[in-house]
Amino acid sequence: MVILGETLHHLGDYVGAIECLRECETIATELGHLFLVASAAHAIGVVERDTSELESGEAAANRLDVAEAAADRAVTMNRELAIPDSLGASLVLRGSIALRRGDVAGAADMVREGTRMRYESAGRRGAALGLEAMSDVLSATGEFARSARLLGAADSERQAVGMARSIVERRQTAHREARLRAELGDLESSAHRDAGRALGLAAAIAEALGDYGDVHGPVT
Repeated sequence: MVILGETLHHLGDYVGAIECLRECETIATELGHLFLVASAAHAIGVVERDTSELESGEAAANRLDVAEAAADRAVTMNRELAIPDSLGASLVLRGSIALRRGDVAGAADMVREGTRMRYESAGRRGAALGLEAMSDVLSATGEFARSARLLGAADSERQAVGMARSIVERRQTAHREARLRAELGDLESSAHRDAGRALGLAAAIAEALGDYGDVHGPVT
């Protein structure tokens, strides 16, 4: 049911996705299936976060409240489960919600930690979403050239593992691209993004994390 909910979300059916995921979380909780509860909570957080982007004012804030609560549940349970990739994904999600609330420093810490965990445990597939989230953080701090490079690096990693962007993700990427073009200009934005595509994963992760602790290559 989590996969069905995520599929509905990727197709843009937010209402159907939430209904499916909430039912899944309820059933998993009744069964005591902690991993499935954590997966459903994470997915609910993603959908509620993305739905908030389509709303404004109090409605958007309420959506973010729900998203934050779901992400916090996912982080807590994934820490108990000690599954690095799942925990990393939930930390990246939690950081992206913090960024939407204006907590740039908190967002940066969570996204960096989550991206490092995903890279070390899942390699390219896990790192791509973290690079995109870190690109958003860098845009928020005015580091638009680095942001564009990380977006380009995410493009490359997605292509390498055949991870196409969903309808929702394409909309989010279009917003990122528009902001970078507005800040850097078309030519400079494209040049930095192309440079990011050529970075290689290890170099892209190093640029994303900066001096955030020691980073080890992905487990093979």
